[in-house]
Amino acid sequence: MTVTAAAIAAEHHNEYQALLQTKGFPETKTEVSGMIRQYWSVQEILHEYESVATMDLRIIIPRNLSRQTLENLHAAHQDLTGMRARSKLSVWWPGFNKDLERFLASCMHCRYMGKSQSREPLSPTPCPTYPFESVVADHFDYGGHQYTAIANRFSGWLEVFGDGCGAGNPVQACKDLFT
Repeated sequence: MTVTAAAIAAEHHNEYQALLQTKGFPETKTEVSGMIRQYWSVQEILHEYESVATMDLRIIIPRNLSRQTLENLHAAHQDLTGMRARSKLSVWWPGFNKDLERFLASCMHCRYMGKSQSREPLSPTPCPTYPFESVVADHFDYGGHQYTAIANRFSGWLEVFGDGCGAGNPVQACKDLFT
């Protein structure tokens, strides 16, 4: 969202114009005009830049641009955390978080493609009580070469097999090590 687009949309938005015309807030929230009362909690960080209200560095979006802004924020179909992170430094309006949640919940693509099952709870692996009771292995590429690493969970002992030494086949690396 550009400052220019926000300024153009703000020209026809009464609440936004009332906010721009406000030069300081009264002592108590009850004294604030109903149109701008929702800005009371952020009054200390409100500013004006080129006929656009800002909250620190974030553009305050006029309500008539909120839908388009949400669509832009959600163009990559990120989850709620991703969308909040993306917007944290750029845009805001009163009720922004609730609008964001509602918008995301209404996205048919995300509902269809989203996670359908809850995450399985982690079950901790018991600590071994003697050497080689529990071993772990991993196969990886590094610098264009294949490696297999095998470690003893009890002592932390590590064996790494490089190219030609069973690295391409973790099962063979285990057989070479333990037989």
